[in-house]
Amino acid sequence: MLEGIAPKKYDNYFLAKSYLDVREYDRAAHLVRNASSPVPRFLHSYATYMAVEKRRLDSTTDQSNLNDSGHFKDLGEILVTLRAEHSRNKLDGYGMFLYGVVIEEQK
Repeated sequence: MLEGIAPKKYDNYFLAKSYLDVREYDRAAHLVRNASSPVPRFLHSYATYMAVEKRRLDSTTDQSNLNDSGHFKDLGEILVTLRAEHSRNKLDGYGMFLYGVVIEEQK
């Protein structure tokens, strides 16, 4: 039994973690999108963040395009989600770290 994961959600969690390991971030986020346990919730947020970063890096051809407005819009959606969880005291240490990273990216 793993702490922070509902027993019925093990299969989805392990498949999502496997997708994350092979850098299939959107698939990983999709699998745990409705998770209520803390570990899969973090996995969803982190995979979503990494998908945004991967798309940003894949779409840039030179350094001047790294700060496009679409990137900030996508990060804004993640920030709204993390801010709501933070206000309800639902973020663990990893969630707080990701929240800080996203806030820093917005600057």
